[in-house]
Amino acid sequence: MSRQPRPTRRQVLAGSVLCSAGLAGACTSGPPEPLAPDPLHALVSTALADAALADAVAAAHPPLAPAANALAADRRAHADALRAEVLRATPAPSPSSSATASATGASPDRATAAAALAEATMAAQAQATGLVTALPRYRAGLVASVAACCASHLAVLG
Repeated sequence: MSRQPRPTRRQVLAGSVLCSAGLAGACTSGPPEPLAPDPLHALVSTALADAALADAVAAAHPPLAPAANALAADRRAHADALRAEVLRATPAPSPSSSATASATGASPDRATAAAALAEATMAAQAQATGLVTALPRYRAGLVASVAACCASHLAVLG
């Protein structure tokens, strides 16, 4: 009967090193994919733009000022809350986190200005509502409260 030769310690050690290197190489898959932009960034920008529009309407049309000022204050609060959530979720500063509102002028016609304010508020409500189902629970609650607030302002704006 012939006896098979047993591997030496060196051979076993070399084999285990080769296996380890092969497994380690299989586990690495290259550079990580860049993170998708936070969906709340768009809501922050919209909230700031809505606040700027509401300020312009309030300044140009005093009869609309109470409703427009309330809307501006709430939309700024939305922007602050949403920005805080973005920073909480992604602590590294991102270029979109410092979004600023673009200067928006109000129409000289009061009815047109009121319609523009209502349209912007309706669009913000739709934007927030569209995101709710795709977000984790905490974020969904935050965004749903933004949508509900916009709906209440729409009722006031009539």
